[in-house]
Amino acid sequence: MKSLILYYSRTGNTANVAEVIHKSTKSDIEEVKDRADRSGVIGYIKAGKDTIFGAEADIEGIKSDINNYGSIFIGGPVWVMKPATPVTTLIKRLDLKNKQVVLFVTCGGNPGKSLEVMSDLVMKNGGLVLHRFFIKTGKLDAAGVVQAAQEEVAKLKQAVSKNKTVVQTSEDMTV
Repeated sequence: MKSLILYYSRTGNTANVAEVIHKSTKSDIEEVKDRADRSGVIGYIKAGKDTIFGAEADIEGIKSDINNYGSIFIGGPVWVMKPATPVTTLIKRLDLKNKQVVLFVTCGGNPGKSLEVMSDLVMKNGGLVLHRFFIKTGKLDAAGVVQAAQEEVAKLKQAVSKNKTVVQTSEDMTV
C-alpha cells in the first residue's frame, strides 16, 4: 500500500526532512498550510503563544485522500517543547483508523514531549505509531539537516527490515 508524507514547516527544516523521506521512500508528499502568518519574529512569538495556550491552528484542508494510503508520515517543528499547533490540529482532524504512522519533528533545542503528544493524538484517532524520531537542528545548516534526516531514514528502513518498528505506548521511545 502507498505511503503519504504530511508535514508543516515554518523555517524549512521540516520541509528538508520531508523531502529526504520522500526521495528515500517514493512516498507521496503534501505540505500542510497554516493560514496564519508565522514569519519573522512576530510570527515566532505568535507561534509560541498559540502553543502554550493550546490554540487550534487555522490550517487548510489536505488535498490527499488518506483512505488511499496504508502508512502516513507526519512531521513538523517543535515550538516551546511541544508539537507545532498546525501539526496537532492536523492529527486531530485525521481519521487514522488502521493507518501505520511514522512521526518526526525538528527542533532547535529540546523536543520536550512533542513526540509523546503526537503519538497520543495518533492513537486516539485509531492509528498505530510505528516509529518516531526527532532531528535537533540548532547547530545544523540545511546540508546538516539533510544528512541527519538521511541517517534517520536509514535507521527506519533497518528497523522495518528487522520488523522492530512498533511503538506501543507513548512512553516507549525504543525501536
